[in-house]
Amino acid sequence: MKLQLNLKMKTRSDYWINLVSITLASGVSINTMETRSSIIFNNSLERQSYWGQALTTRNLGETVSAQLSPTVVHRNKTETVLDANITYTTGAGGRVKSTKRTTV
Repeated sequence: MKLQLNLKMKTRSDYWINLVSITLASGVSINTMETRSSIIFNNSLERQSYWGQALTTRNLGETVSAQLSPTVVHRNKTETVLDANITYTTGAGGRVKSTKRTTV
């Protein structure tokens, strides 16, 4: 599932400026490995994992943009008791346009 939001602001000269773009993504995955002694799956719900992500992008000028993407993953069953069912992580990225056809 994916949902995209664009926040814009109107300037005095009637131009729209894109403040930030937010894309919400989520999904479900199923663990298909066989049951073994270290992890035993009792039913199909224990094999499911869920994830959600909010990709937030901001243009910082004509040539530079930045992205921040916090993510949460929930696993119904973990391999050991010490593993957390919910994992939080974040990613960051950027883009610099060096010429008309080249970006870094």
